[in-house]
Amino acid sequence: MMGISPQRHLMESRIHRARHLLIETDWSITRIAQVMGYNDVYFFSRQFKQITGQTPSSVR
Repeated sequence: MMGISPQRHLMESRIHRARHLLIETDWSITRIAQVMGYNDVYFFSRQFKQITGQTPSSVR
């Protein structure tokens, strides 16, 4: 966690957990976004791509 803010660390952790859910479940992207605490699926998708370099749908 050195060199990054606690907020960035939390965001990265949430996105990596979401990536795992995309791979391991058949839940919709909207449901995963909501479970991870995002109220806006488009904001979730933008953050997901920023962190992983991929869109949520491409991970599927």
